[in-house]
Amino acid sequence: MLVRGGYRVAVEAGALVAASGKPGAVLGIELQPVNTAGAVRPLLFVGAQALFASALSLGGTAGLGLEWEPTPGFTLRAEIPVSYLASAPSGARQLYVFGGLGAGLRL
Repeated sequence: MLVRGGYRVAVEAGALVAASGKPGAVLGIELQPVNTAGAVRPLLFVGAQALFASALSLGGTAGLGLEWEPTPGFTLRAEIPVSYLASAPSGARQLYVFGGLGAGLRL
């Protein structure tokens, strides 16, 4: 959704799988603060996550990234999210920093 001021906001939901194989979910908001009509756009995002381990583990995630749209409707992206689990499973860390690559198709 393009909003007044020239930036784009999107609500995203997805599934996640921990290294242990435990499933989870993430719900967040993504912001493209500048250059929404350009081929290369910066991304900012923030969200909440849940990991369904032996007990429910709740946390948050935030990060930044870069999206490239080489052709209309097709995007490639690189992201660096930071995730914090307020109630991490036993033996797990609470803070994670990682990188991600993705592709998207807008219909």
